[in-house]
Amino acid sequence: MKIKKVLSALLIGASMTAMAQSAFAETKPAVPAASAQIQSEGQISSQAAQGQMWFYYNNLTSQSGAQTTINYAKYTAYSGLYVNFTVNQTAVDGAGSPTIFYTVIKENNNTWNGPAFTLTGQTSRTVPVYLEPGTYFVIFENRSPVPANINGTLG
Repeated sequence: MKIKKVLSALLIGASMTAMAQSAFAETKPAVPAASAQIQSEGQISSQAAQGQMWFYYNNLTSQSGAQTTINYAKYTAYSGLYVNFTVNQTAVDGAGSPTIFYTVIKENNNTWNGPAFTLTGQTSRTVPVYLEPGTYFVIFENRSPVPANINGTLG
């Protein structure tokens, strides 16, 4: 009888672990930035894991944007600390020069928590960001006529 209880507990624990992992698995819906057009579902993916939030967005069209909050793509700082904010962008066609605006926002009070920057071209950039205790997300917007693929990390 004890073995059945132990096996039952192990199966329940394994099921809960699998459900927790799937909650942080690849996600898809898009949320528009303040001045951006709505993108179709299936274009934004993100995940928070191992103290780092990562995200990517394929085919970010002209004058469109999104934020990473909808799918648990948030970074929580439990104390004040410096983290790296890294972004990488390429043109969908491989030949254009996209211009993308990026910033880190503190959740709940919606304050910009530096840096806010714009990158032009097929390039990448890493900047240190000081985060006070709180939860943060990233906003990005394509400010060029060139569709872009982007990916990034915060952490």
